[in-house]
Amino acid sequence: MRKFLLIMSIVLCFALTLCLASCNEEEKTEGNGEDQNVSEPATDDTVAEGAESKDEPAEEKEEEKQPEEKVKEKLTTDLALSPYLVRAASEKNGLYGYVDVRTGQYAIQPQFTYGDITFDEDGWACVSTENGGTVINTSGEFLFELGEIEDKVNYEGDAIVVKKGDKCYLYHGADYVCELKCDDETLKLRPTSAFAKDYGYNSMYTPDRYIVVGASKPEKSGFAYYLWFDRDGKLLYKADKLGSFAGDETGYYHFADNQVTKIDLNGNVIEQIPTKSSVHNVSYDGDNWYAMIDGTVYTNGFTPVAVQVRFNPQDSFNVMAGDGILKINDMYLDSTYSRFYSFYIDDYSYGFQNGYAKVDDGGLGAWGGDFDGYIDTQGNPVYEITDKDNFDSYTSILPDGYFIFGNDNNRYGIMKLDGTVVIEPTYTSLYTRENGRHA
Repeated sequence: MRKFLLIMSIVLCFALTLCLASCNEEEKTEGNGEDQNVSEPATDDTVAEGAESKDEPAEEKEEEKQPEEKVKEKLTTDLALSPYLVRAASEKNGLYGYVDVRTGQYAIQPQFTYGDITFDEDGWACVSTENGGTVINTSGEFLFELGEIEDKVNYEGDAIVVKKGDKCYLYHGADYVCELKCDDETLKLRPTSAFAKDYGYNSMYTPDRYIVVGASKPEKSGFAYYLWFDRDGKLLYKADKLGSFAGDETGYYHFADNQVTKIDLNGNVIEQIPTKSSVHNVSYDGDNWYAMIDGTVYTNGFTPVAVQVRFNPQDSFNVMAGDGILKINDMYLDSTYSRFYSFYIDDYSYGFQNGYAKVDDGGLGAWGGDFDGYIDTQGNPVYEITDKDNFDSYTSILPDGYFIFGNDNNRYGIMKLDGTVVIEPTYTSLYTRENGRHA
């Protein structure tokens, strides 16, 4: 009897243990249901409610960055090809495409009503069609769908600004950077250009190193302010005048009609200097900027350059810098800022580019004699333009010694400095030449 009771006690204990274990497992299962709200302590991988996650999901970051759902598949561009592509049209009033100067053939077929004359150094170009504007890569693929943006400017370097509604957004190629903003959110923004009087045929030009956006007040036409940003979208200065902008490790400088404004690295105006002359351009050569004010050339730190040439204090010529040489009015200055070449004052050369410059016979007292053509950085003649009547149909030098030349019928072709003709004049528009004039 005792042995039977002992066995029954053991069986009952074992059954009770199984029952308790089963109940416990059911409670665990119910606690993990979707209708439960069980708090867990925050760990490196779990953030408590109300806290900000250090590692947001990739899709949330993208949604926060993009102003709208945009580039579904990120486009790339060919940086090895882009320096050789120039805008071209085969027929008067026709559509534009892009020609490879090495072959003279279209790399991107004509389809645009307008476009940048070249691809920028970042490998992108702004174009327009009858259905709207966009930005293209070297394959002609659209970065934005037609109608998606209202305006666009491809600034020097890796900076594209597009307008959507009353807002402007900055891109580095296909990479969205940020919305460009100022302290007054009621202003309507639009990408624009810098301004310099007597700057060739067109006083507006794309600034180097910096981005300028025009800002207009509600219900009013015209720009009330000009907002200057760096390439990362940081607002540097809010100007109420047209002008140009320079910057270096010492601060920033805004050049406007009869005034230069000095700005520190934090954006504070520290000095306003009255000038006799009007708006001037800013030109960069490497890390150094140059601008001319009241007969004096200035560079980084607003430091006067010891130019070995006298200019009238009333003068303020545009400066073009390139390949270590300054072009001021009708002369070139070398690395010692001494004049080493002069030319006819109406020459439309854009200064030294890719190691060469275009010059014509200088006239009375000019250095260079009766030579028309291209010179190197030492002033040596490299290629002579024998057709004086068509001198202005020849452009500045493109990479690897290519240049555009024209004929009496206002058609343009491509040649090399060694005299090789890549393609005879067949295009009505090519690079900066269009139907007998500068584009």
